[in-house]
Amino acid sequence: MTSIIECDVEFYEGQIEEETARLARCTPDKEDWYKARIEACQAVVAALKEYAILLPHEPEARPRYVIADPAIGKGWPHIFSEYDRHNGRQVERERMTRFVFDTLENKLINLDVDFGGNWSLAEDDEIQDVADSLLNANNEALENPAAHGLVGSNELPAWFTPIKGYETPSPAM
Repeated sequence: MTSIIECDVEFYEGQIEEETARLARCTPDKEDWYKARIEACQAVVAALKEYAILLPHEPEARPRYVIADPAIGKGWPHIFSEYDRHNGRQVERERMTRFVFDTLENKLINLDVDFGGNWSLAEDDEIQDVADSLLNANNEALENPAAHGLVGSNELPAWFTPIKGYETPSPAM
């Protein structure tokens, strides 16, 4: 979120640009007036930036949910162990997933697996497997979602279906 001070700095920096453009077009008798306005705006910007340094800084609010969704970013590829009925044995197969991870509860609350273009709510063992991968092997994706093609949001996606045992929070009033 942009602070009021940042908005003020942007405003006065814009004023500096405008006055500089006017100075370039003005008659010699107005140069000192425009230079004084530019200097005054520069002084305000410098003072605002100094003041901002003194203010206590709160960490940026972390989004409630981290979402993997191929429709709005990247999905999350994961290698699952599956039974291949054609050759009668377990095989490792990468499948695309979409998920919702609740950062407040530190818990995977939705996992859908893509089976040939059809999304299916994951089974318990698949949920545990992906949750373990996110929490233990790929935690940086939860800490910095955008760097991994994931999306941070305070809203649940329209396709969200909670896994067993998860109570969807009521919207904040």
